Amino acid sequence: MVSNGKIEITPLKLPAELTTALRDYVGRETPLYFAGRLTEHYKNIARTTGDGPEIYLKREDLGHSGSHKMNNALAQAMIAQRFGCSRVVAATGAGQHGVATAAACAKLSLECTIFMGTTDIEKLSANVLSMKLLGAQVTSVKGTFQDASSEAIRN
Repeated sequence: MVSNGKIEITPLKLPAELTTALRDYVGRETPLYFAGRLTEHYKNIARTTGDGPEIYLKREDLGHSGSHKMNNALAQAMIAQRFGCSRVVAATGAGQHGVATAAACAKLSLECTIFMGTTDIEKLSANVLSMKLLGAQVTSVKGTFQDASSEAIRN
């Protein structure tokens, strides 16, 4: 919402179960970091036109999985569970979404099938191993992410 030229952020109300899982399992909330040198750089550039921006970085890299992917994967797995699904199907390219989905499914005792292109599987064997260790079935699809995504939708 914008009021008096300022942006006001209204916190999203999440179900308590998701909020707790995001805190305890994912490592939320992650901090905002004031980027002092970057702020100063842009303030110097904007010297002739007025104040430059204050720059903050949202440190999603500090979450337990090292990326923001787990935030969505956990919520989606919880929704699937609420609808009575016993299995989650996803596609991944570089593998981070696959690892996050596999971790969320492991947490909730759901079966997990991840489709991944053969090209990506060859390049990212560490992520494939992580998915398998978390209990996911990783299915190879000839091609790359686009092909894996199409196969996941068909499945």
